[in-house]
Amino acid sequence: MTLKLSTPESSAPVAARGPEKTVFELASALVRLGGDVRNEVPRTDLTAPEIALLRAIHGGNDAVRAVKKTGERAVSVMQEKARLADIYGRRDAQAKILEQLFPGIRPLFPLTIAEVEEMATMDQQDAESSASDILN
Repeated sequence: MTLKLSTPESSAPVAARGPEKTVFELASALVRLGGDVRNEVPRTDLTAPEIALLRAIHGGNDAVRAVKKTGERAVSVMQEKARLADIYGRRDAQAKILEQLFPGIRPLFPLTIAEVEEMATMDQQDAESSASDILN
């Protein structure tokens, strides 16, 4: 999965790099473990970067579905990165994915559910374009 974040010049929000608190949207969703449609787990209080991370870990955009905004959480970018590392950094493969998607201690994170869904749409379009290029 390729992660594409908006640049500061664009209108889409991204998390600031400083220690100040940033508001992340929260969502509930169904996560297909390993992308398996027979093994869905309901999750709550997922942040937008966590949704992107779960999609990368579990095999793509279809691995996290039925995403619904449920609230907001104000934390610093460093706190969110530490939280994600605490949850997903215990396995080497997941820790590598986390660092590839969001490098450094103050990464640029998507803040909204809409932004992470837009990233998924762009990723799907890129995959379809690549497949089309291969076939032609």
